[in-house]
Amino acid sequence: MRLFFAIELPAEVRAALARVRETLALDPRTFRAAGEDTLHLTVRFVGEVDDARVPLLVTAGERAAAGVPPVPCEVAGLGSFPHGSRARVVWAGIADRSEAHELERLARRLEDEIRGAGFPAEERPFAPHVTLARARERRSGGLRLPAPSGPIASFAARELTLFRSRLGAGGARHDALATFPFLAVPR
Repeated sequence: MRLFFAIELPAEVRAALARVRETLALDPRTFRAAGEDTLHLTVRFVGEVDDARVPLLVTAGERAAAGVPPVPCEVAGLGSFPHGSRARVVWAGIADRSEAHELERLARRLEDEIRGAGFPAEERPFAPHVTLARARERRSGGLRLPAPSGPIASFAARELTLFRSRLGAGGARHDALATFPFLAVPR
């Protein structure tokens, strides 16, 4: 099964992001918008995992989230990967407003736990963002994103979730397999 760890966003933050995405007027022939109910902050994509190895990821998530305090976050700024005319992903940035950079710390701890469980290392650095849309083809054409005019929304991240992703013609469906509250004591 295809798995990833993420922080779920409150409904009001997802709604605010959906409104912002609509103002971008992305051509639906060029970009496929992420469903409002699937908007999330990916902490670590794992990929295809055999069912028998899922308990290792549950333990990794539990250990990584233990002791992490709620993290004040702000959704601010828009961007794309890669930047400019070859954009494949349109995103909204997530700024960690904690003094100790808790999101980065969580991502490092989770990476260490996942690698310690025998899974391959993530090659890309952690870049906190929410995917708003994906290009339908390799060449997306020109893309101009508005300059930031202030924060889009704020929220406190309070838990990490292990999700199963099911890809289909109507887009991805995400099912929560396990949730790891911050400040919980690991077993």
